[in-house]
Amino acid sequence: MKETQYAATAVGTQSLATEPYASSPVDCLTKRERQVAELVATGMSTKQVAATLNISFHTARHHTERVFAKLGLRTRVEVAVLVVRCQAMG
Repeated sequence: MKETQYAATAVGTQSLATEPYASSPVDCLTKRERQVAELVATGMSTKQVAATLNISFHTARHHTERVFAKLGLRTRVEVAVLVVRCQAMG
């Protein structure tokens, strides 16, 4: 529970208004990166993401790393919190 609370706090402290996004933080992601982020948010491992999207493990890992880098996040929990918040926004 602490990790979830930390992630929510970490993501909550980012000022989304000052970030260079149009309407949502995930707008900077490619379509494939968004798909990966959504699957990561459901709790899938990189191997499971690769199987679901029918891509190699290395490609899935690369997309996952790009999601973390573009969004300035470090954990899968932070990705999950952000995806849920973005889905709630619309």
